[in-house]
Amino acid sequence: MRIKTFLSRPWAPLLAAFVLLSGAGSSYASDTKGAALDAVASPTKAFLPGLSQSELDAVLKGGGIVVDAKSDKNFRFLVNAPEARKLEEYATRADPELLIGSLFLVPMKKLSEEGLLALVNELSKIGTMSGITYYSETRKKITVLFDDVYRVYEPGSRTKLPNLSFTAMPYSMTMTIHIKDVNFGSTWYSLLMERRNEALLVSLTNEKPLGIALFNAFGKRELEMRFLLLPVKEGLLVNGICLGNPSKAVYAFVDVYSAVEKRVRAVQGWIAGRAAALSESQS
Repeated sequence: MRIKTFLSRPWAPLLAAFVLLSGAGSSYASDTKGAALDAVASPTKAFLPGLSQSELDAVLKGGGIVVDAKSDKNFRFLVNAPEARKLEEYATRADPELLIGSLFLVPMKKLSEEGLLALVNELSKIGTMSGITYYSETRKKITVLFDDVYRVYEPGSRTKLPNLSFTAMPYSMTMTIHIKDVNFGSTWYSLLMERRNEALLVSLTNEKPLGIALFNAFGKRELEMRFLLLPVKEGLLVNGICLGNPSKAVYAFVDVYSAVEKRVRAVQGWIAGRAAALSESQS
């Protein structure tokens, strides 16, 4: 199983900023029992029973883990909450060829109802995804992964629409976005944000095939990322799964797992960045 900590990756400066902003090194309670979100005192071993101590320590320090979940049959990276178990049920039914799980904590004040609405509005500023970088092993340097990100009316459109803004918490909303991907070129995704009790589900699904050279890497709706954002005492837990069904031909040209993992990290990093920006604006 592949397990990598965020702390050793190019996200480290951003995550260090989270720690400085929120005092993530403070002590954590160790006796949490309930799985209901409003009963959770902290994301401790009881709330994350499947993690090793080193993985739990990484999460509590503002880092996180990424897991090759295809071999992780018990979905041990998921938090012990009903909303997270729905992610497991969804992935089990879909049975994708590629399955990546992820988890990290953004240290910040626990979000209220008004805070969740503010987070939805932050995430609706979709242009903030432009300029996300990653370390390119091929180029041996930091490279822009996503650029020219904006809302559009429908897949295939290049006409920019203004950001959405909400005055009341929507139960569910979907928008179509354009992303210029360093490898796939112009891509179109549906971005869903949906209320799940005290949590927020954020998902991205490709609405046009993703191609490399002359080959389709992923067909329409064959790459999907789902992130559950759970407010807890210490901040915001972001628990995600990514499901993919790549074409067989693309394996000859690219390390598919690595390519998808980079995009999972990129989107999670963007979510964390918007949460951190919200925390800073409210401090």
